[in-house]
Parts: sequence; structure tokens; C-alpha cells
Amino acid sequence: MADSPGGGPQPAEGSARAAPASALGVAAGGQNWLLRLGDAGEILSVPELVRVPLTQPWYLGLAQVRGNLVSVVDLGLFSGGAPGFITPESRLVLVADRLRSHCALLVQRLLGLKDLAALSMENAAESTAQGAAEATSWRGALFRDAQGGEWRELNIPALARSETFLNAGL
Repeated sequence: MADSPGGGPQPAEGSARAAPASALGVAAGGQNWLLRLGDAGEILSVPELVRVPLTQPWYLGLAQVRGNLVSVVDLGLFSGGAPGFITPESRLVLVADRLRSHCALLVQRLLGLKDLAALSMENAAESTAQGAAEATSWRGALFRDAQGGEWRELNIPALARSETFLNAGL
């Protein structure tokens, strides 16, 4: 797979660019997500969060990570799924520093590294509606594992640029 102009994966026959061999699997909002390793930063236990008034329900507040304030977003709720409850398995996935978003995504649990070669990509026309709104441009390709489980790629750079994501205020 290689990046398409929109940032999502595309089959890369004869491409000089190496396809990622694996992605980080996480569960959030009742869905399995695949995160490119280069787009995810550190993974942390959930620290104390400071709520911010007059924000969207998916914006959980601020966390202090080594002296830096980081915005925390409930990935499950933001993506239209169930809200994430903080449990001992919950983690914050920091967005890579190169994206300069200073945010973290709350996930319910880590599912480990997933070998992308062991997953089959669904037909792009079926997995992504034509002319999809900007609000969902961060939803990447849909994959299936050998057991039929669905895995959706999370396009973190597109998410970090999304107007909906950037406008956490009410």
C-alpha cells in the first residue's frame, strides 16, 4: 500500500515507497482501529484530566504530560461510537509530534501490532462513500481479518486537520 493524495492507503504495485508492514490496533467506541506507527506517538496510562467547560462531549479535557498540556479526545465518541469509560486497560495515544497537534486519543484498550499483510482491504467504493464529507475524511480504508473482524484505518494527519476535530468548543 502507498498513500493516495487524500492520505489513505492504496495498493502500490511497483511502488518504490515501502508499504508499512504493521499498524497499531486499538479498540474505541466499539470499533477496531488501525493507527500508522509513524502517526502515533507515545502510549500512556490515562493521567488525571482537567475538564474544560463549554466543549463538545468528546473533548475530555487537558492532561499534563511531562510539563506539557495535551488535549484529550475520546476517539470512540468522536467517531460516532460509544463513549469511552476510563478503565485500567484504557490508554492515551499521543499524536506524533511532527503533526503539531498536541493532543491524545483515549482508546479503551490496545490490541497490539497488526500485520497488514494478514488483513484484506475491502473494496474502496464499499468502505468509503463517494464524496464523503470532510467530517469523515479521517476514516481510512476498511480491512477484514481472517475471522471476519473489521478494522478501520485512522488517518491521524487528516483527523488533526479536520474542522470538526479542531473545533472542540460548543
